[in-house]
Amino acid sequence: MSCYTFGKDPLPGWVSARVLPYRCADGRTGYELWRGKISRENERIFPGDRLEITRDNAILIKERAREVTVKEYLGQIGHLANCIERKEMQIAELKQRALSIKSMDYSRDRVRVSAESGARYAAVLEEIDEIERAAAAQAAEYEILRSRIIDEIADLGWPAGSQLLHLRYVRGMGLDEVAEEMHYSAVYIRKLHGRALQAFAEAYGENLEG
Repeated sequence: MSCYTFGKDPLPGWVSARVLPYRCADGRTGYELWRGKISRENERIFPGDRLEITRDNAILIKERAREVTVKEYLGQIGHLANCIERKEMQIAELKQRALSIKSMDYSRDRVRVSAESGARYAAVLEEIDEIERAAAAQAAEYEILRSRIIDEIADLGWPAGSQLLHLRYVRGMGLDEVAEEMHYSAVYIRKLHGRALQAFAEAYGENLEG
């Protein structure tokens, strides 16, 4: 059994291959540990997390380096939306691939799909079904999470802070766009953003779920 500190210790090649980068809502790069064929099974990891490799090559997160931040909690809306969008793109590409397999010609005249191409066609359809079910599960998770965060932002008790957080994390606007929408300077909005995050942390910090 081996232990590694993510972001500090060199990881075995096969472990590194299962660490997937993604773009956070605030523009930073985050990481997920690939848990299976479908990305909804992935698990977020952070620099400093302790990873344990078992004898059967399972990867366990033995110790968390820190708790989830307010930005990461609110940014889950954008992260899930991006995951769903990627799956929709995958599905579209796979459907196009299935169509090309089904319509292949092996001579001047159209012939029945061979046993080999038929198997490939069936495999693509199975993959489409699997991703569609995963996307549906993520869409349901997205709606629940989005509704919960919208309510938490609205109940903050500070209209300006609530509006800023809603525009930034629910509607996905950049801070410059938020400044224009709220008719404030970009410099002021950045300061207000920090205060709004602090207010959210004070209101819900102990209940944040990563």
